[in-house]
Amino acid sequence: MHTFRTPIQIESSQQKINIKQQIFSMGSCFSENIGQRLTDSKFDILTNPFGVLYNPVSIFTLMEASLKRAPLPSNSIVQNEGVFRSLYCHSDISAPTLEDFESLLDQTLSSCKNRLNNASWLLLTFGSSFVFDHLETGILAGNCHKIPQKEFQERMLTLEEIKHAFNRLYPHLPKDCQIILTVSPVRHLRNGLSKNNLSKSLLRLACEALSAAYNNVHYFPSYEIMLDDLRDYRFYTSDMIHPSEIAIDYIWEQFQQTYLDEESKQFLKKWEKLKRAITHRPFNPHTEAHQSFIRNTIKKLEGIKEVNVEEEIQYMQEQLTP
Repeated sequence: MHTFRTPIQIESSQQKINIKQQIFSMGSCFSENIGQRLTDSKFDILTNPFGVLYNPVSIFTLMEASLKRAPLPSNSIVQNEGVFRSLYCHSDISAPTLEDFESLLDQTLSSCKNRLNNASWLLLTFGSSFVFDHLETGILAGNCHKIPQKEFQERMLTLEEIKHAFNRLYPHLPKDCQIILTVSPVRHLRNGLSKNNLSKSLLRLACEALSAAYNNVHYFPSYEIMLDDLRDYRFYTSDMIHPSEIAIDYIWEQFQQTYLDEESKQFLKKWEKLKRAITHRPFNPHTEAHQSFIRNTIKKLEGIKEVNVEEEIQYMQEQLTP
């Protein structure tokens, strides 16, 4: 019987994520997709403190700067569109004055260092091998900030560059953390499909090289799930570039089965039911039936011991009729 699918067989990880552990996530917009699902599931995660970044060298460079508490070079700061930004960071990291921006960078580096030092898991998602070197400074830009293209030289990373940047970062990472690498399934069509495939191939090769070199580095096949398991334009949004919510949910399910421990899986089953209760919108919130429903939900929330749910309890208490 034809199933019209070729499911990816993913071996369950021997190392498991627990709901009480801290997680650090950095990389492409796909890292934000999975990061948001972890956040919604009450995992303690910091996602993309420097904004979305696509190439692995920029990701590793900012992580290393954070752990060493090294300020970013002053020549990386540019003023464009009336605000200050850094060539290393996404455009979202900006401020109206140089003083405010330097303070923001310092705070971001500090918070990133604190999280990295305490993280049990790192989730790093690579989006593209194509990078832009800033001609004046020689900086490999994490983002060009709409600066004229003539000020940059576009090129493709080499495998050795990626490995070197990671090898330089690795000694500064916590020795007991586990690192999950993944290649974003989001397609980068700026250079055409052929170049996109070449770019993704290099990223996949880099993940293979790093996971082979370090026992605590693992690979999760987000890219393969999208291209070979789902393999249908139904699973893309209308731009034919980004995975749809259904596709992201499916990859998230595979991630859960691969990496979450039994306690976390059991918690998620409870939490999914509670989330539906919290977001329930009745036609008449003042009926005794709904007020009883709220009190019952508060009681269940108070029984949650794995994570902090004080915010959710307060939200439900505010809906009680005096």
